Amino acid sequence: MSQEEYITSKAGADLLGVPRQSFFYYVESRNIRKRETNRGGKDKYEYNYEDLLNIRDDIQAKMSARKKSTSPGTSEATRLRAENQVTLSGATDWATNEDLPYIYALDCDIYGIEYSVPANKTLQWKKKNPTMIRVLFNANNRKEIWGCLTIMPMKEEVIFDLLRGDMSEQEITSEHILEYEPGKDYSCYIASCVIRPEKSHSFNLLLNSTLNYWCDHSDIHLHKFYGFAAGASVDNLTAANDGMRLVKKLYFSPRYDIDKNAWELNLDYYNPSPIIQKFQNCLQSKQGK
Repeated sequence: MSQEEYITSKAGADLLGVPRQSFFYYVESRNIRKRETNRGGKDKYEYNYEDLLNIRDDIQAKMSARKKSTSPGTSEATRLRAENQVTLSGATDWATNEDLPYIYALDCDIYGIEYSVPANKTLQWKKKNPTMIRVLFNANNRKEIWGCLTIMPMKEEVIFDLLRGDMSEQEITSEHILEYEPGKDYSCYIASCVIRPEKSHSFNLLLNSTLNYWCDHSDIHLHKFYGFAAGASVDNLTAANDGMRLVKKLYFSPRYDIDKNAWELNLDYYNPSPIIQKFQNCLQSKQGK
């Protein structure tokens, strides 16, 4: 094909060997050239074939490098024993562009695809504020995302619209997200708190690493956290989900004036949670109070 040939998103996804949703992630993160079509319908754009070939070659090269890392003379049984001897330890970091498809896969596994935000949309959020999505992953293989905590700084009126259900998380755009500036106070919406059930014991690692970062950057004042957590009604007291566990662990207060499932944590006041107390004490020591 010529350098100027363009193909549909379906053909592009087939070429890369990825789901169509992941294809659009590559379009945004790798700046694939595109042009408008006159066909109408869902495929408003076509995508540059040469750009897609370059990405496909890059994907295949990385896969080939991983295969070569295993010695040719190593038996399958020996390789598996070696892998089983590796201690799976967790690590945390701010999400990178490469993490986003795996975060989306985690959300789909836990929440279901209809309640998950696609990676190409999350990418736009992250471009606006790169210290917003904290991930927990296998220290030996970052593609194994175990958990995710997304804390979005926003104006309170936007947060309240989300908590009331007047606005869905899928409708959040980068314009709704604030950038952090030293010396300013921020209210934040917890858009995601999810962890694989078998890794729930590592949740404190994810939470503490997030708060430790903000202690080290105490010139930015996180004022309030807001979250939506279903399952607190009288007829459903035993409901368990990651959002409700966070609410209970950190002693969020109900905001029934907003919605029966709306919760607030004011970081300026006493909190019985040892995790929050540690964070507040750290802030006080950094600020010389």
